[in-house]
Amino acid sequence: MEEIIKKWHSQKAVELRSLRSDEIAQLAAQLNTASDWNNITVVADGFDAGKVHRCSFEGRIEIGAFKRDFLRYGTVALKVGLYGSHFRDSVIGSDAAIHNLLYCSRQFIGDNVIISNAAEISCSAGAAFGMGIIKNDENPVIELVNENGGRAVLPFPGMTCTDAFVWSRFRADSELMDRLSQITNHSCKEICPDRAVIADNTVILNVKAMRNTLTGPCAVIDGAELLFNSTILSDSEEPTKIGAAIQIRNSIIGYGNEINSAAQLSSVMTGTAVSISQAARINHSFIGDNAFISCCEIANSLIMPFHCQHHNNSFLIASIIGGQSNIAAGATVGSNHNSRTCDGELWAKRGFWPGLCTSFKHNCSFASFTMAAKGDYPAELDLKLPFSLLALDKKSGFPVIFPAFWFTHDMYAAMRSEQKFAKRDKRVHRRQFIEHNILAPDTVSEIFEALYLIELWTGKASFTAKGISTAEKNALELTHEGKTVLLADPHFCSTLDIKAENVERGRPATSLKNTAEAYRMYRMMVRYYCVKNLLPYMQENNITTLNELKSNLASLIETSNELNSSPASVLEWLNCGSMVITDTALSGIIQLIKEKSVKTWTDIHSLFDSFSSSYKTIKTCHALHSLAKLEGMTLKELREDIFWSFLQTVSQDCRTIGQLTLSSRAKDFNDPFRAIVYQSEDEMRCVLGSIEDSVIKQTAEEMEKLIALAAAYSMQPQTAAGDDFT
Repeated sequence: MEEIIKKWHSQKAVELRSLRSDEIAQLAAQLNTASDWNNITVVADGFDAGKVHRCSFEGRIEIGAFKRDFLRYGTVALKVGLYGSHFRDSVIGSDAAIHNLLYCSRQFIGDNVIISNAAEISCSAGAAFGMGIIKNDENPVIELVNENGGRAVLPFPGMTCTDAFVWSRFRADSELMDRLSQITNHSCKEICPDRAVIADNTVILNVKAMRNTLTGPCAVIDGAELLFNSTILSDSEEPTKIGAAIQIRNSIIGYGNEINSAAQLSSVMTGTAVSISQAARINHSFIGDNAFISCCEIANSLIMPFHCQHHNNSFLIASIIGGQSNIAAGATVGSNHNSRTCDGELWAKRGFWPGLCTSFKHNCSFASFTMAAKGDYPAELDLKLPFSLLALDKKSGFPVIFPAFWFTHDMYAAMRSEQKFAKRDKRVHRRQFIEHNILAPDTVSEIFEALYLIELWTGKASFTAKGISTAEKNALELTHEGKTVLLADPHFCSTLDIKAENVERGRPATSLKNTAEAYRMYRMMVRYYCVKNLLPYMQENNITTLNELKSNLASLIETSNELNSSPASVLEWLNCGSMVITDTALSGIIQLIKEKSVKTWTDIHSLFDSFSSSYKTIKTCHALHSLAKLEGMTLKELREDIFWSFLQTVSQDCRTIGQLTLSSRAKDFNDPFRAIVYQSEDEMRCVLGSIEDSVIKQTAEEMEKLIALAAAYSMQPQTAAGDDFT
């Protein structure tokens, strides 16, 4: 939008002239009127009075050249020129085709713009266009996450999901909050024009009212009810389309958006390539890139990229949703009625999938890729086990947890998620990095926490089953006992009543199911994460041994301060608005912001882009740390022979993942009740397609590549066990 504003200012330098007397006579003969013909100026070259009919002009008017005959959009073809319209204090660019614009006030209209059958396009003095400019008693904030306004942000064009997350998350840092407000206020005042802009090649058809609205190039606004105090970002490669019966107030709409079918947005920021339709109602929310939303109601939420919510009776309020998420029909996420005021929040990390007719209370917190089965969950929840299924026991009505459910029972969904988000990224300009992989430093770190908790809870259950008191056992003793039982005696483990602690408010323990299998699958998926990051990196950088890999990553290893740390320590990773970043790196960026060496949001975005540019290498370093941690040692203790042993597991792990992907999908084909609606297998195949779909094939190909890489490296001569990286 900054470029659009700059172009508008540059237009003032275009050579203009006053109307000639013969032009005034011709315009009057064509039923045009003016409060003062002397206040109308036209371009020195190319103005054609013959293309202005039945218009009225008030105040100062500038009119461009009319050299073309027609402008076309779809089936609409309109004569270039001004017809049956009223203009007040406006600039009209070259080759505009404006028909039946009943009232136009304080507009800069760019070149090649089509406007037809619009009742009002106006702008008042001092308009902010939805930007976070604090003026007098105006309150331009968007109240994210919490209904009481305690996490409110000031919107600005180009705001990313990462910006919104940082601003709403670190509220206790008053210096940061003040600095972000200062930067936003200054940035918005710099680009905010003194009249509205309708940029080049925009199409506006059948609109009732556009007030105080900036419109980017190539936008299409067709049939909208009301656009008020808003900015529509658009360009030739990512045009934004606003459709029938839309109402948008106090909002900034991102590039490449499609907003249709009576949707209503109020105090909303949207990212790039967002689709909103079917009477969806959204207010005081940030909607991340590539989100698909229809029918539902969303309020006071920060939603990260790749969010789906398209059912008429789903409701989401006062929440942070980590993206790659799907809200099912009948889901009511967030009830504030258990507090004395509407100040509750729900925090869900990536991959949140509440099922049909689920309801949750505030406050709740969910680990990444939590799937919740149908049910009313009556109390607050704090679930720390990623890739789990949460369900209600039919007999007791109490919650139960199936850890690692995605891996133990639905590997097809896991592998499909690995692939689909990258394919569904519709952004032309990748203005913000998005982590598409379900296994990344943030989720793997959660898996390590889950492994620790499962060991702890299993150790307690094991000692109790053996008649040994756990009162005097420390955490190390409990986790050692739990790990031994989980790995060495899964049959005994299956007989234990293992309870997750402090998951549900008011209930000290929650049942865990299939714990030993989940534990082994968590460990296998960490190994898979390690191999899929380490081996390609080694291949790309011509690295053949572990010591060479450590040397290559030496600077990062030293920076991470984990070389001599204990196996239990890990860097904290955050899903920061869809980019995954270390707490240390984020703290450094925040410190630079507060030091005032960073003066604009462009500067801030450059800091995040700098981290993203090295993220692949940083993730490789994290994978190496994760391998050492999985082996129960520091990175310094990780030797060539241990790494070689790890390579020997790759073949079995990859084949297991491939088989589980196929078998979990095969259930959809082998279940006899799935076949009852088909007359033959051929009909079923024609309708459902082959079981060997793209997900199965792509997964199989990836597994074979990793197996081949591991085999090649495992054949390399091994350094002696004592030859260590120092």
